[in-house]
Amino acid sequence: MAARVPVVVVVDNGVTVGFAAAVPQNVPFSTHRCVEAVVYVTPAHRRRGAGRAALSELIVAARSSALWKLMAYALPENAAGAALLAHSDFRNVGTLAKHVQLEGGWRDIVVYERLVLAARRQLTFDEP
Repeated sequence: MAARVPVVVVVDNGVTVGFAAAVPQNVPFSTHRCVEAVVYVTPAHRRRGAGRAALSELIVAARSSALWKLMAYALPENAAGAALLAHSDFRNVGTLAKHVQLEGGWRDIVVYERLVLAARRQLTFDEP
């Protein structure tokens, strides 16, 4: 998988404690240069900077992989996730109502995006 998408692994004293990955989106009209950012940190290592470090490195890797945009999704009550994304310059672009089914009920999902502008500058376009 790492050969096709950027993956960052966070290790603490030889133990993997988290990761961040840029996963291709499987949605209509999506481009392969717009990907979903996924971040996970083990419960015992949360609130210690592992998620922030992983996401920061993922953004660097996305830029060097010529990706255009990172998308992220979170439950509305996930304050820690929202804070992590805001700190990493993601912006809230809205809410998808009743988008996922969890624990027997339909839940809203908040959508975030971060443009990886340096990747767009690498492209050359014909000047008019």
